[in-house]
Amino acid sequence: MEQEINQLEQDRNKKSIFVSILKFIGFMVVALAPMLMVGTLIGIQSEFSTLTNSILGVLYIVLSVFIIIFLWKKYKKYSKEKIQKIGLRDIGFALLFFLIARVIAIVGTLLITMIYGSEMTANDEALMALTGPSADSFVFFSVLFILSISIIVPITEELTFRGIGTNLLFKKQSFWLPLIITSTIFGLLHTPTDIVSFLLYGFLGVVFFLAYYRRKNILDAILVHILNNSLAGIVFLLDLLGLVSL
Repeated sequence: MEQEINQLEQDRNKKSIFVSILKFIGFMVVALAPMLMVGTLIGIQSEFSTLTNSILGVLYIVLSVFIIIFLWKKYKKYSKEKIQKIGLRDIGFALLFFLIARVIAIVGTLLITMIYGSEMTANDEALMALTGPSADSFVFFSVLFILSISIIVPITEELTFRGIGTNLLFKKQSFWLPLIITSTIFGLLHTPTDIVSFLLYGFLGVVFFLAYYRRKNILDAILVHILNNSLAGIVFLLDLLGLVSL
């Protein structure tokens, strides 16, 4: 009888883990949706009038807001964490994590150039291809693209990977397992084409995880991720304004 009870408990645990994994996969799809949507809009912009593109752009903003709200509620549900204010000391830590992230990005890019002869990762090349020549792009979509990589995507990714993933899949006090697994998945989802680019994005995931885990405050990780991505956003904005040429 006791063996049967233990077996039932094990079956329940396995089912619970399987369901949690499926949920996390679904949340990842939702988190990636804003970037996929804005990429699609840029790709089909020539097919529609300015008015239609404007309406599609507004719909994109509305959907992105709903996605952020949805993921925020799920994060709160699974984490039960109290959101803490960001003080000057926390901003200092955020800047430190940001600098570490930049060192990782610079070293990774240099290694990619030295070993593979490429100036950037395949993920960055895909982002560059999305923008295309600024003069041929619908300006509203270009602005949405910059907004997405600088703010929207950092929010959705942090809520999903560090927020939901850490608390849905692992025990509350776990450290190494969620750090390794969520960072590995984060690295893989940035379409690495070689081991160096995988490690680059994987270690960026580690930095974002540490920013979150320092005081279990998702806003810290979001801030570091926004700082990191905003550099690319600034470059794209300068290109849009015609101040630099990509």
